[in-house]
Amino acid sequence: MSTPQKIIIDCDPGLDDAIALLLAFGSPELDILGITVAAGNVGLERTVINTRQLVDLAGVAVPIHPGCPAPLFRRLETAAHIHGDSGLKGAEHLPPPRAPVSDEHAVPALIRHLRAAAPGQIILACTGPLTNLAAALIQAPDIVTGIARVVVMGGAVAQGNATPAAEFNFLTDPHAAEIVCRSGAPLEIIPLDLTWQAEASPARLGPLRGVDTEVARTVLSMIAAYGRKGRHINSDGPPLHDPCVIGHILWPDLMQGQRGGVSVDVLPGPNEGRLTADWWSVAKPPLPQALVLTEIDADGFFARLCDRLLRYK
Repeated sequence: MSTPQKIIIDCDPGLDDAIALLLAFGSPELDILGITVAAGNVGLERTVINTRQLVDLAGVAVPIHPGCPAPLFRRLETAAHIHGDSGLKGAEHLPPPRAPVSDEHAVPALIRHLRAAAPGQIILACTGPLTNLAAALIQAPDIVTGIARVVVMGGAVAQGNATPAAEFNFLTDPHAAEIVCRSGAPLEIIPLDLTWQAEASPARLGPLRGVDTEVARTVLSMIAAYGRKGRHINSDGPPLHDPCVIGHILWPDLMQGQRGGVSVDVLPGPNEGRLTADWWSVAKPPLPQALVLTEIDADGFFARLCDRLLRYK
């Protein structure tokens, strides 16, 4: 086996973050240096508790670093109406967490790891608002050299889910998203245009049904509680946005996209949080470049996701 990829996961669990973490924990290709946690889907106290519960569920030992409790310049507006007051609707049966929490805040933890890294050594997998990473880049812009890739779930080129223009993560902290876009780090964005295709239909979840493990039961319970349909009237399952980040890192053959200029609108108004993708390089001055992924082999993705989740005993 090749040397595992060093990775830090920045998240705000969250139902789909939870499944992304379980996928990462079950993948020996990844050397998880730490989990940095932000407020987002629910408040910071709950996202930290949820991260600890998921670490316990997976039976792993990973440093957990609590991070920023609010966006840089906006009031926090959570998605508890979707994820439940706890953030892990459907997983209320999980016991109180035992996993320890680091005394080191997420922002200095990111700076420490990236400054100690060889050039281009660490992948950042970001499944929530980008507040922690943006704060680290503001304090220590030199850390960009240690970043191999920043893989972000966020934005929507066509249609948002929090507003007509904006996806939830980018709307929650648009200033942070724009700072990351302009940081010079190698950036790969997975917007709603792709993740809406990753619907957790009954057929795609078939391998998990009837499996007598706590992970399989918990994943199915969370997805049932998620209960949201996709963007089409005939959709038969909720989209799993955040696991696509880990899936792209593990299996880049499953997702396709295009490089172009990117920007996030930070001005209050109907376009706040909107992701602009400049495919044809017509913006003046030119926008920072990113790979924006828009297509996924969803059946292949769910087959591999289920395979990883079935490895838990």
